[in-house]
Amino acid sequence: MNSKSLLRDTSKRRVATSHSASDSTERSRPSWRTIRRSMSKGPSAWAPAIKPLNETEEYDVDSVCEFRLLQKSSLSQFALKQRLGEEVKAYARAKNMTKPVQEGRRCWVLEYADGAQFHMDIVPAVPNHIEQRMLLDRHGLDPKWANTAIAITDREHHAYRVISEQWPRSNPKGYSDWFRSKVVEVEKRRRAEGFRAEVESMPTYRIRTPLQSAIMILKRHRDQMFEDRYDERPISVILTTLAAHAYKGDLTIGMALLSILTRMDRFIERSNGHVS
Repeated sequence: MNSKSLLRDTSKRRVATSHSASDSTERSRPSWRTIRRSMSKGPSAWAPAIKPLNETEEYDVDSVCEFRLLQKSSLSQFALKQRLGEEVKAYARAKNMTKPVQEGRRCWVLEYADGAQFHMDIVPAVPNHIEQRMLLDRHGLDPKWANTAIAITDREHHAYRVISEQWPRSNPKGYSDWFRSKVVEVEKRRRAEGFRAEVESMPTYRIRTPLQSAIMILKRHRDQMFEDRYDERPISVILTTLAAHAYKGDLTIGMALLSILTRMDRFIERSNGHVS
């Protein structure tokens, strides 16, 4: 499969997958109606997914269910996760889904029919923007994306079953907004150079910049290189983050790949034998 075929086929399939996932989410009406909640896709909304390497692999659709009126001080990670799990299981029964709901380390996994070739990971969360902003301020870092910070569950966390302020931190919406800012910046430049685009009003799946295309190619290379060593392959968010940092705004896929590959190691820190 050449790169043009990869990008074209993935784009079509990704649109269908995204719409299916969104429709399923909208049709799910949990019973905890007194709790303000939100369902949102993770960074994959802007950082492109790629077509599975073979029929045994699936698209991984990430979603977050944020309980905006709950706080870390009011319940444990375990209690929050079980509350969401009950609703996800009820939804699966109501929709006659044949595959059982699986519990992941941080999420509930909703398996769709075999022909769909994708599953949805639903992560329970509570707001964490105040703590995140304070943390960033203490370290002198820009709190620009802190307003969407969340605290998530992790069954391997030391405070998983007790009420505690110590929860794992995450910010998929902030990450998505940060990546989107990179995409919009490039697309505006492309428009200035004569490319047709009305970025602000375009649906996410309609936008494909050289940065996104380069990331798709890097992910495909990763999948092929680690096909027999699945547990060793770099996770997508690492590839996406390094590529976005290394990208210099090139307007073609070839130049984008060149600049990313020659610069991305500058954003890898090594300390005491560890890479971060």
